[in-house]
Amino acid sequence: MLYELNQHQTRLQFRLLWLALLAAGIFLALFGRLFYLQVVVGEQYSEKALNNRLRSEPILAPRGNIYDRKGQILATNKEAHALRFDPRQLSNAQIYQTLQLLSRYLDSTYEDLRGRIDFRYPQPVYLYHDLSPQELAVVLEHRDRLPGIQIVTSLERYYPLQERMAHFLGHMGQISPDELQDPAYQQYVPGAQVGKGGLERLYEPFLKGVDGRESRELQLRKDETDPVYQRTEPIPGHDLRLTIDKDLQTFCYELLKKQGVAGSIIVMEPQTGELLALVSYPAYDPNLFNKGLSQAQWEALQNDPLHPFLDRSTNAYAPGSIYKVVSTLAALGTGHLTPARQFISRGSLRVSGHLFYDWNRQGFGQVDIHQALAHSIDTVYYELSQEMGMQAIEDYSERFALGHPTGVDLPAEASGLIPSPAWKQQRLKQPWMPGDAVNASIGQGFVQMTPLQAVRMTAAVANGGYLVPPHLVQKIGGDVQGLSPARPAAVPVADIPPADWQTVRRGLEEAVTYGTAKVLKMPRVRVAAKTGTAETIPGKKDHAWIIAYAPAESPRYAMTVFLEHGGSGGGKAAPLGRKVFDYLFGNS
Repeated sequence: MLYELNQHQTRLQFRLLWLALLAAGIFLALFGRLFYLQVVVGEQYSEKALNNRLRSEPILAPRGNIYDRKGQILATNKEAHALRFDPRQLSNAQIYQTLQLLSRYLDSTYEDLRGRIDFRYPQPVYLYHDLSPQELAVVLEHRDRLPGIQIVTSLERYYPLQERMAHFLGHMGQISPDELQDPAYQQYVPGAQVGKGGLERLYEPFLKGVDGRESRELQLRKDETDPVYQRTEPIPGHDLRLTIDKDLQTFCYELLKKQGVAGSIIVMEPQTGELLALVSYPAYDPNLFNKGLSQAQWEALQNDPLHPFLDRSTNAYAPGSIYKVVSTLAALGTGHLTPARQFISRGSLRVSGHLFYDWNRQGFGQVDIHQALAHSIDTVYYELSQEMGMQAIEDYSERFALGHPTGVDLPAEASGLIPSPAWKQQRLKQPWMPGDAVNASIGQGFVQMTPLQAVRMTAAVANGGYLVPPHLVQKIGGDVQGLSPARPAAVPVADIPPADWQTVRRGLEEAVTYGTAKVLKMPRVRVAAKTGTAETIPGKKDHAWIIAYAPAESPRYAMTVFLEHGGSGGGKAAPLGRKVFDYLFGNS
């Protein structure tokens, strides 16, 4: 009996020990969990709890303004209505309902609207920008059927001059999925507006600013205003001051528009490279891109035969006789030409059994190089090309950096093309022929040049032989603390003596005195110029060019006028150049 009692007590003690250990284990587990929640991840859960009672919304930073050289507005911001969408408290069905309905009310698709939301990290996004009065009215009318939608006042980009500066200013647009993956856009959210093309894209980091954020405590009653819990003010973006003269730019654009021919007019300071006008016609209204083009608008622009999205100022074309500036310097530099040398112009020249004609089939008789430039006599250059060869022309083109982008502060520009035997063999699998050098010497054949390269070449003739970097941005930021962007220094065109420059300058002045550019002859201002007429594809008109600078004795302006399929340089481009100089020198 005593044995059984001891055995029962032992079992009881054993059970009590297990119960004590179990209670201690539960207590330790609870204490550990409590320690983990309060200490280890306490801050994280505290933040989650805070976020559950707070609504955080972005405050877009005002984008920096863009001014011309006189302080006149070229791009600014205007107040507009936008749709902000917060998917965080919505079910998938509610999100689908909102986006589907919006795609009916607005000129957008469900796929496009959905693509602006990052479902991995849901947060408020700007779903649609710059609502029209009609769009605003229909959203307000159906607001109860659009959960998650807020109508907010936002700052949208506004270009008061519309298409007149579109190509170099660029425009704004919704950030793309590819851009969101780019480290340069890591601070951006889906639906954000970013610079697309032109200065808006190139100077995006300066213009953007830093967005702010506002957090409000959610109230249970819908009629109560959510009080502000925390607010971080946005930091406005930096302004840009450009070298462009707004009034000159507008005047040049309207000249081309009245002419009704696609083309470009560029005016530059030959000593500094500051671009006073950089015009490409036709263009597009960048304001249309704030909320995205409608399908009808997009198709109209795409089907326009003048191709308004193409920037003619930085696109490459056959330069025609303006290229004779390079050919002349090459012949002088290689010793195949002197100012005193005489040529017989008969209207044509036979090269390797093929007859190459001059634009004037009658010829000019006995001439020197100054007259050859003034009258743009092709056969003189045919003869010189056979004597000096393509290598000399290629070398002197390289000295003017032709065949390379100018480095203007824009996201993209064409390189142009200076052909060579090696290039032709590699690209076309064809041997170099004597006629190729003949064509190249007068800016035909495979030679291509942009209007911007042409104006820089003209400036080098005007300023005594220096290649200046063309540029648009004069200053970033305010007048006092503004910074000038870093840019390359002007470099001399190598190994061209002053006498050779003088020979070319005299020829260009005589082109205005009695030659192909005589329409530019002005009563009080000496002008130097060279016309160009470049043949294009069969059935199309020639390209019309003129390069010019004035006053010839102390140049203040270098200019290029280019008309795509516009006709002759002397007959079509030169009269426009005269009007530009009349404007600049107060004769208009």
